Amino acid sequence: MGSVVISIDAELAWGFHDLFPLPESIERRVSNARESWQRLVEILDQYAVPATWAVVGHLASPDENVEAEYHELPAGIETLRAHGDGRRENWFGEDLVRDVVNADTAHEVGSHTYTHPEMGTVSAQVFETELRLSRRMRSRFGVSVDSFVFPRNVVDHRSLLKQHGFACYRGPRPGKRRRSELRENAAFLSGYLTDTTAPPIVTPTVDEFGLVDVPISMYLGGRKGLPWPYLDWIRGDPVVYMARRGIDSVASRDGVFHMYLHPNDLTCEEDFARLDAILSYVSRKRDQGKIGIETMGGVARTVTNGTSRSREGPT
Repeated sequence: MGSVVISIDAELAWGFHDLFPLPESIERRVSNARESWQRLVEILDQYAVPATWAVVGHLASPDENVEAEYHELPAGIETLRAHGDGRRENWFGEDLVRDVVNADTAHEVGSHTYTHPEMGTVSAQVFETELRLSRRMRSRFGVSVDSFVFPRNVVDHRSLLKQHGFACYRGPRPGKRRRSELRENAAFLSGYLTDTTAPPIVTPTVDEFGLVDVPISMYLGGRKGLPWPYLDWIRGDPVVYMARRGIDSVASRDGVFHMYLHPNDLTCEEDFARLDAILSYVSRKRDQGKIGIETMGGVARTVTNGTSRSREGPT
């Protein structure tokens, strides 16, 4: 019996700072992100499913002026200067982070950097400043901040994570480096249509820096437009169907089924219905004693300490 992990990229407009002015489709996602975040907290509470919320640090600290701490400003702060006036609700959400911390369910708060720079676009020096600033959430919210999610899953500078006290990070999906997004979607579609493959069950491992790599199994958002809306008649919603296949697979073996999403992926009632179907299935399997539910930090403690997996659920 394995475990399910859900990680959430909590970023508001920071996730799109390099795309301004925003295309209409992304503008809609940003404008809905606050409400979607709040509803996501509520639905996770409804099913008592804990998650790792990887928070962009500046989002949680609207009153901080940290520009003097950088030798070169990351693009996220430059974009905030140019586009943030009058749109602060799209960039800042200390109240949203407190909703996560104060939720009935014991979520984990992790880091998604301080301003969401993609690795390869900033120097190691800037990234080190990002890590140091992002860990201020520990004292601000009274949380540990042990887990890290790289912006857009571009992994680099792992040695700096260890130096700044992180225990684990979200690694890429097995085989992801060898596939384009088009091939990734094609493989997903093939698995759904042929009923022959399921999303991978991953094995978290300790890397050469002493960090626990908790790889991705499946992304819960992003599959919109043709041909996805026309596939429900085959086996139901493709994302729900494949998520259930992964959950069933991890129920019969050791390992982790790691799903992730962004609050801004949830833009309509259909998206929330999809998430509800997945979380209710996770909750039911947990209550039947067939799976565990863990955070990324919980997985890291299991791997490094050799302890048995906790089976988190209602208290």
